[in-house]
Amino acid sequence: MQKIKLTPRLQMCADFVRQNTAVADIGTDHCFLPAWLVLQKHITRAIAADINPQPLKSAAQTVAQFGLQTQIELRQSNGLESIAPTEVDDIVIAGMGGELIFEILNACPWAKDDRYNFILQPMSKSEVLVRGLYREGYEITAQKTCIDRKKPYTAFLVKYSGNVQEPSPEFCYKTLLNPKANPTDKAFFEQMLRYVANKAKGSKEYVGILGKLRKDF
Repeated sequence: MQKIKLTPRLQMCADFVRQNTAVADIGTDHCFLPAWLVLQKHITRAIAADINPQPLKSAAQTVAQFGLQTQIELRQSNGLESIAPTEVDDIVIAGMGGELIFEILNACPWAKDDRYNFILQPMSKSEVLVRGLYREGYEITAQKTCIDRKKPYTAFLVKYSGNVQEPSPEFCYKTLLNPKANPTDKAFFEQMLRYVANKAKGSKEYVGILGKLRKDF
């Protein structure tokens, strides 16, 4: 039987998932992440959820191919709306924009509880996600970066702390990156610098942010 090999982006998310937990994978697409975690005996069970029926058909093929019907439940859900708070421990929201990830998390009435681990992997607008998290009392406890198909990506491990903060603009871009020591952090940070530099062409506010960020490069 063919094995599942995760892309570097999905592997980055998998590395944050705790052992022997129940996982919700929001926006599961082909269900590769939960299937891999179950096959590795890293988690006990999973809910693979997506808002659209077509990705769930692809997910069903993966579940059937590896005989995981008793361990992975497929569920059509708008974000976390159809997930009960007692069903999961770790929640992965990956492969979508940072604004949408924050909207999904912020719309969930039971998410503000420190028993959950949130693994969040924005494809864009990570700074918007970071700002929203801290304003709502969440904290980024760890961050990973990777190169996937020649493009840098990041993922955050997030917990609810209840400590509402207004993060500085430069923190929203740099977060926990260590570009001087980690090559993939450097690649992602360079991407952020280019983004801010482009914004600075039309905004004095971004000129100041760019100057502070370059001090850490």
